[in-house]
Amino acid sequence: MNKDMCKFLTNLLLITASIVFVILLMLLSGIFIIGYQNEKDDYMASLIDKVKRLKSINVPKIILVGNSNLSFGMDSKMLEEAVNMPVVNLGLHGGLGNEFHENIAKLNINSGDIVIICHSTYSDDSRIDDIELSWHTLEYHKDLWEILKPEEYFDMAIAFPKYWRRSIQKIIKRIILPENIETAYSRKAFNKYGDVAIKPDSGTQDEDKIFWPGREKAPQVNDICTNRLNELNKYTNQKGATLLIAGYPISHGKYSPPDEEYEKFQTKLKEKLDCEIISDFRDYFMPYEYFYDTTLHLNKEGTRIRTQQLIKDIKRWQSGKE
Repeated sequence: MNKDMCKFLTNLLLITASIVFVILLMLLSGIFIIGYQNEKDDYMASLIDKVKRLKSINVPKIILVGNSNLSFGMDSKMLEEAVNMPVVNLGLHGGLGNEFHENIAKLNINSGDIVIICHSTYSDDSRIDDIELSWHTLEYHKDLWEILKPEEYFDMAIAFPKYWRRSIQKIIKRIILPENIETAYSRKAFNKYGDVAIKPDSGTQDEDKIFWPGREKAPQVNDICTNRLNELNKYTNQKGATLLIAGYPISHGKYSPPDEEYEKFQTKLKEKLDCEIISDFRDYFMPYEYFYDTTLHLNKEGTRIRTQQLIKDIKRWQSGKE
Protein backbone atom coordinates (compact mmCIF):
# COMPACT_ATOMS: atom_id res chain seq x y z
CA MET A 1 0.00 0.00 0.00
CA ASN A 2 1.52 3.32 -1.05
CA LYS A 3 1.83 6.36 1.20
CA ASP A 4 -1.04 8.32 -0.45
CA MET A 5 -3.48 5.44 -0.07
CA CYS A 6 -2.46 4.99 3.55
CA LYS A 7 -3.02 8.69 4.21
CA PHE A 8 -6.40 8.57 2.49
CA LEU A 9 -7.57 5.61 4.57
CA THR A 10 -6.31 7.25 7.78
CA ASN A 11 -8.25 10.44 7.00
CA LEU A 12 -11.33 8.43 6.09
CA LEU A 13 -11.12 6.56 9.39
CA LEU A 14 -10.75 9.81 11.33
CA ILE A 15 -13.71 11.39 9.56
CA THR A 16 -15.85 8.29 10.15
CA ALA A 17 -14.84 8.15 13.82
CA SER A 18 -15.65 11.87 14.19
CA ILE A 19 -19.09 11.41 12.65
CA VAL A 20 -19.83 8.40 14.87
CA PHE A 21 -18.65 10.36 17.93
CA VAL A 22 -20.89 13.32 17.08
CA ILE A 23 -23.89 11.04 16.53
CA LEU A 24 -23.29 9.23 19.83
CA LEU A 25 -22.85 12.56 21.60
CA MET A 26 -26.14 13.83 20.18
CA LEU A 27 -27.95 10.64 21.11
CA LEU A 28 -26.64 10.60 24.67
CA SER A 29 -27.32 14.29 25.20
CA GLY A 30 -30.74 13.77 23.67
CA ILE A 31 -31.55 11.12 26.26
CA PHE A 32 -29.84 12.58 29.35
CA ILE A 33 -29.96 16.34 28.70
CA ILE A 34 -32.93 16.98 26.43
CA GLY A 35 -34.86 14.03 27.78
CA TYR A 36 -38.55 14.70 28.23
CA GLN A 37 -38.28 18.48 28.25
CA ASN A 38 -41.40 19.07 26.15
CA GLU A 39 -43.70 17.08 28.41
CA LYS A 40 -43.50 19.80 31.07
CA ASP A 41 -45.34 22.60 29.28
CA ASP A 42 -45.48 21.98 25.53
CA TYR A 43 -48.77 21.89 23.62
CA MET A 44 -47.73 18.70 21.83
CA ALA A 45 -47.23 16.93 25.16
CA SER A 46 -51.01 16.91 25.57
CA LEU A 47 -50.86 13.68 23.55
CA ILE A 48 -49.61 11.94 26.71
CA ASP A 49 -52.78 12.88 28.56
CA LYS A 50 -55.06 12.17 25.60
CA VAL A 51 -53.67 8.64 25.18
CA LYS A 52 -53.86 8.03 28.93
CA ARG A 53 -57.56 8.92 28.87
CA LEU A 54 -58.13 6.86 25.71
CA LYS A 55 -56.59 3.76 27.30
CA SER A 56 -58.36 4.26 30.63
CA ILE A 57 -61.89 4.05 29.21
CA ASN A 58 -62.98 0.55 28.24
CA VAL A 59 -66.72 1.13 28.15
CA PRO A 60 -68.33 2.35 24.89
CA LYS A 61 -66.97 5.83 24.20
CA ILE A 62 -66.79 8.49 21.52
CA ILE A 63 -63.30 9.01 20.08
CA LEU A 64 -62.85 12.27 18.21
CA VAL A 65 -60.10 12.15 15.57
CA GLY A 66 -58.66 15.12 13.71
CA ASN A 67 -56.24 18.01 13.87
CA SER A 68 -56.36 21.17 15.99
CA ASN A 69 -59.87 21.99 14.71
CA LEU A 70 -60.92 19.57 17.45
CA SER A 71 -58.59 20.63 20.24
CA PHE A 72 -59.57 24.27 19.65
CA GLY A 73 -63.16 23.61 18.67
CA MET A 74 -64.92 21.06 20.84
CA ASP A 75 -66.71 21.11 24.19
CA SER A 76 -66.36 17.43 25.04
CA LYS A 77 -68.17 17.77 28.36
CA MET A 78 -71.23 19.16 26.57
CA LEU A 79 -71.03 16.35 24.02
CA GLU A 80 -70.58 13.70 26.71
CA GLU A 81 -73.62 14.87 28.64
CA ALA A 82 -75.75 15.09 25.49
CA VAL A 83 -75.02 11.59 24.18
CA ASN A 84 -74.40 9.92 27.56
CA MET A 85 -71.07 8.44 26.50
CA PRO A 86 -67.55 9.33 27.66
CA VAL A 87 -65.64 11.40 25.12
CA VAL A 88 -61.95 11.45 24.22
CA ASN A 89 -60.75 14.35 22.10
CA LEU A 90 -57.60 13.26 20.21
CA GLY A 91 -57.34 16.44 18.13
CA LEU A 92 -53.75 17.69 18.07
CA HIS A 93 -51.84 19.29 15.16
CA GLY A 94 -52.26 19.33 11.39
CA GLY A 95 -48.50 19.04 10.89
CA LEU A 96 -48.67 15.43 12.09
CA GLY A 97 -50.95 14.44 9.23
CA ASN A 98 -54.32 12.71 9.14
CA GLU A 99 -53.02 9.14 9.43
CA PHE A 100 -51.02 9.96 12.56
CA HIS A 101 -54.24 11.07 14.28
CA GLU A 102 -56.10 8.00 13.04
CA ASN A 103 -53.35 5.76 14.43
CA ILE A 104 -53.69 7.36 17.87
CA ALA A 105 -57.27 6.11 18.03
CA LYS A 106 -56.10 2.55 17.24
CA LEU A 107 -54.31 2.44 20.59
CA ASN A 108 -57.63 1.55 22.25
CA ILE A 109 -60.72 0.94 20.12
CA ASN A 110 -63.19 -1.43 21.73
CA SER A 111 -66.63 -2.86 21.09
CA GLY A 112 -69.35 -0.22 21.15
CA ASP A 113 -66.98 2.69 20.54
CA ILE A 114 -67.89 5.39 18.03
CA VAL A 115 -64.86 6.81 16.21
CA ILE A 116 -65.67 10.15 14.61
CA ILE A 117 -63.30 11.54 11.98
CA CYS A 118 -63.28 15.33 11.74
CA HIS A 119 -60.52 15.96 9.21
CA SER A 120 -60.28 19.32 7.48
CA THR A 121 -58.81 17.75 4.33
CA TYR A 122 -59.22 14.43 2.55
CA SER A 123 -56.41 14.66 0.02
CA ASP A 124 -53.36 13.80 2.15
CA ASP A 125 -50.66 11.36 1.11
CA SER A 126 -50.56 9.43 4.42
CA ARG A 127 -47.28 11.10 5.34
CA ILE A 128 -46.35 13.20 8.34
CA ASP A 129 -46.00 16.75 7.05
CA ASP A 130 -43.60 17.87 9.77
CA ILE A 131 -41.51 14.90 10.89
CA GLU A 132 -39.53 17.02 13.36
CA LEU A 133 -42.81 17.84 15.07
CA SER A 134 -43.22 14.11 15.68
CA TRP A 135 -40.03 14.17 17.76
CA HIS A 136 -41.36 17.01 19.89
CA THR A 137 -44.62 15.07 20.27
CA LEU A 138 -43.35 11.56 20.99
CA GLU A 139 -39.91 12.21 22.51
CA TYR A 140 -38.79 8.97 24.22
CA HIS A 141 -42.22 7.67 25.22
CA LYS A 142 -41.97 4.15 23.81
CA ASP A 143 -45.70 3.45 24.04
CA LEU A 144 -46.43 6.49 21.85
CA TRP A 145 -44.04 5.33 19.13
CA GLU A 146 -46.64 2.66 18.28
CA ILE A 147 -48.46 5.45 16.45
CA LEU A 148 -45.74 5.55 13.79
CA LYS A 149 -45.56 3.28 10.77
CA PRO A 150 -42.32 1.21 10.49
CA GLU A 151 -41.13 3.19 7.46
CA GLU A 152 -41.41 6.44 9.40
CA TYR A 153 -38.66 5.39 11.79
CA PHE A 154 -36.08 6.18 9.09
CA ASP A 155 -37.60 9.65 8.61
CA MET A 156 -37.41 10.16 12.36
CA ALA A 157 -33.72 9.26 12.35
CA ILE A 158 -33.03 11.79 9.59
CA ALA A 159 -34.96 14.48 11.49
CA PHE A 160 -33.22 13.85 14.81
CA PRO A 161 -30.33 16.38 14.37
CA LYS A 162 -32.82 19.18 13.66
CA TYR A 163 -34.91 18.17 16.67
CA TRP A 164 -31.77 18.05 18.80
CA ARG A 165 -30.69 21.56 17.74
CA ARG A 166 -34.15 23.05 18.27
CA SER A 167 -34.43 21.39 21.66
CA ILE A 168 -31.08 22.75 22.85
CA GLN A 169 -32.15 26.21 21.70
CA LYS A 170 -35.42 25.82 23.57
CA ILE A 171 -33.66 24.78 26.78
CA ILE A 172 -31.36 27.81 26.60
CA LYS A 173 -34.29 30.11 25.87
CA ARG A 174 -36.24 28.69 28.80
CA ILE A 175 -33.31 29.36 31.13
CA ILE A 176 -32.84 32.94 29.91
CA LEU A 177 -36.50 33.80 29.46
CA PRO A 178 -38.94 31.50 31.28
CA GLU A 179 -42.04 30.83 29.20
CA ASN A 180 -45.53 31.74 30.24
CA ILE A 181 -47.24 28.37 30.24
CA GLU A 182 -50.69 29.82 30.91
CA THR A 183 -51.48 30.11 27.19
CA ALA A 184 -53.62 28.16 24.76
CA TYR A 185 -50.47 26.55 23.41
CA SER A 186 -49.37 24.68 26.52
CA ARG A 187 -50.10 21.31 28.04
CA LYS A 188 -51.86 22.98 30.95
CA ALA A 189 -54.34 24.60 28.56
CA PHE A 190 -56.11 21.25 28.05
CA ASN A 191 -58.91 19.90 30.20
CA LYS A 192 -59.30 16.21 31.06
CA TYR A 193 -61.19 15.48 27.83
CA GLY A 194 -58.44 16.81 25.57
CA ASP A 195 -60.01 20.20 24.75
CA VAL A 196 -58.09 23.47 24.88
CA ALA A 197 -59.89 25.36 27.65
CA ILE A 198 -57.90 28.62 27.56
CA LYS A 199 -59.16 30.87 24.74
CA PRO A 200 -61.27 34.00 24.22
CA ASP A 201 -65.00 33.96 24.89
CA SER A 202 -65.72 35.69 21.57
CA GLY A 203 -64.16 37.83 18.86
CA THR A 204 -61.44 37.15 16.30
CA GLN A 205 -57.81 38.18 16.64
CA ASP A 206 -56.59 40.22 13.65
CA GLU A 207 -59.28 39.07 11.23
CA ASP A 208 -57.47 40.55 8.22
CA LYS A 209 -54.38 38.45 9.03
CA ILE A 210 -56.39 35.24 9.27
CA PHE A 211 -58.67 35.60 6.26
CA TRP A 212 -57.71 36.79 2.78
CA PRO A 213 -58.58 36.02 -0.85
CA GLY A 214 -57.63 32.45 -1.78
CA ARG A 215 -57.10 31.33 1.82
CA GLU A 216 -60.39 29.48 2.11
CA LYS A 217 -60.82 26.48 -0.16
CA ALA A 218 -63.15 23.51 -0.24
CA PRO A 219 -61.31 20.26 0.65
CA GLN A 220 -60.13 17.96 -2.10
CA VAL A 221 -60.51 14.17 -2.08
CA ASN A 222 -57.99 11.56 -3.20
CA ASP A 223 -57.87 7.77 -3.22
CA ILE A 224 -54.93 7.55 -0.81
CA CYS A 225 -56.95 9.12 1.96
CA THR A 226 -60.28 7.44 1.24
CA ASN A 227 -58.72 3.98 0.77
CA ARG A 228 -56.97 4.37 4.12
CA LEU A 229 -60.21 5.44 5.81
CA ASN A 230 -61.96 2.43 4.30
CA GLU A 231 -59.27 0.21 5.82
CA LEU A 232 -59.79 1.99 9.13
CA ASN A 233 -63.50 1.32 8.78
CA LYS A 234 -62.78 -2.41 8.42
CA TYR A 235 -60.50 -2.25 11.46
CA THR A 236 -63.11 -0.53 13.64
CA ASN A 237 -65.81 -2.96 12.50
CA GLN A 238 -63.59 -5.90 13.45
CA LYS A 239 -63.26 -4.34 16.90
CA GLY A 240 -67.04 -4.07 17.17
CA ALA A 241 -66.87 -0.28 16.85
CA THR A 242 -68.29 2.21 14.34
CA LEU A 243 -66.46 4.72 12.16
CA LEU A 244 -68.24 7.94 11.20
CA ILE A 245 -67.28 11.10 9.32
CA ALA A 246 -68.42 14.48 10.68
CA GLY A 247 -67.93 18.11 9.73
CA TYR A 248 -65.22 20.52 10.79
CA PRO A 249 -65.52 24.30 11.39
CA ILE A 250 -65.52 26.05 8.01
CA SER A 251 -64.87 29.79 8.01
CA HIS A 252 -67.52 31.41 5.85
CA GLY A 253 -67.42 35.02 4.77
CA LYS A 254 -66.44 37.43 2.03
CA TYR A 255 -63.49 35.31 0.86
CA SER A 256 -65.26 31.95 0.86
CA PRO A 257 -65.54 29.87 -2.33
CA PRO A 258 -69.02 29.16 -3.72
CA ASP A 259 -71.10 26.86 -1.53
CA GLU A 260 -71.44 24.48 -4.49
CA GLU A 261 -67.77 23.54 -4.14
CA TYR A 262 -68.47 22.08 -0.70
CA GLU A 263 -71.47 20.22 -2.08
CA LYS A 264 -69.27 18.66 -4.80
CA PHE A 265 -66.63 17.78 -2.21
CA GLN A 266 -69.15 16.05 0.00
CA THR A 267 -70.72 14.15 -2.89
CA LYS A 268 -67.33 12.84 -4.01
CA LEU A 269 -66.35 11.91 -0.45
CA LYS A 270 -69.59 9.98 0.02
CA GLU A 271 -68.98 8.05 -3.21
CA LYS A 272 -65.48 7.02 -2.10
CA LEU A 273 -66.13 6.02 1.51
CA ASP A 274 -67.65 2.86 2.95
CA CYS A 275 -68.43 4.46 6.32
CA GLU A 276 -71.27 6.86 6.94
CA ILE A 277 -70.99 10.65 6.73
CA ILE A 278 -73.31 12.00 9.42
CA SER A 279 -72.85 15.71 8.66
CA ASP A 280 -73.76 18.10 5.92
CA PHE A 281 -70.50 20.04 5.85
CA ARG A 282 -72.39 23.21 4.99
CA ASP A 283 -73.98 23.08 8.44
CA TYR A 284 -70.50 23.86 9.75
CA PHE A 285 -70.18 27.16 7.89
CA MET A 286 -69.29 29.70 10.58
CA PRO A 287 -68.80 33.48 10.36
CA TYR A 288 -65.30 34.84 10.88
CA GLU A 289 -66.26 36.23 14.28
CA TYR A 290 -66.29 32.73 15.75
CA PHE A 291 -62.65 31.98 14.94
CA TYR A 292 -59.71 32.62 17.20
CA ASP A 293 -56.25 32.80 15.60
CA THR A 294 -56.47 30.55 12.51
CA THR A 295 -59.14 29.38 10.08
CA LEU A 296 -59.65 26.24 12.16
CA HIS A 297 -59.47 27.44 15.78
CA LEU A 298 -62.73 28.54 17.39
CA ASN A 299 -63.29 30.87 20.32
CA LYS A 300 -65.61 29.75 23.13
CA GLU A 301 -68.82 30.84 21.42
CA GLY A 302 -67.77 29.20 18.16
CA THR A 303 -66.88 26.03 20.06
CA ARG A 304 -70.32 25.92 21.65
CA ILE A 305 -72.07 26.29 18.29
CA ARG A 306 -69.88 23.69 16.58
CA THR A 307 -70.39 21.20 19.43
CA GLN A 308 -74.16 21.68 19.29
CA GLN A 309 -74.10 20.90 15.58
CA LEU A 310 -72.13 17.71 16.13
CA ILE A 311 -74.59 16.66 18.84
CA LYS A 312 -77.46 17.15 16.36
CA ASP A 313 -75.64 15.05 13.76
CA ILE A 314 -74.94 12.21 16.19
CA LYS A 315 -78.50 12.14 17.52
CA ARG A 316 -79.93 12.17 13.99
CA TRP A 317 -77.64 9.26 13.10
CA GLN A 318 -78.64 7.37 16.27
CA SER A 319 -82.35 7.89 15.59
CA GLY A 320 -81.86 6.54 12.08
CA LYS A 321 -80.49 3.31 13.51
CA GLU A 322 -83.51 2.69 15.73
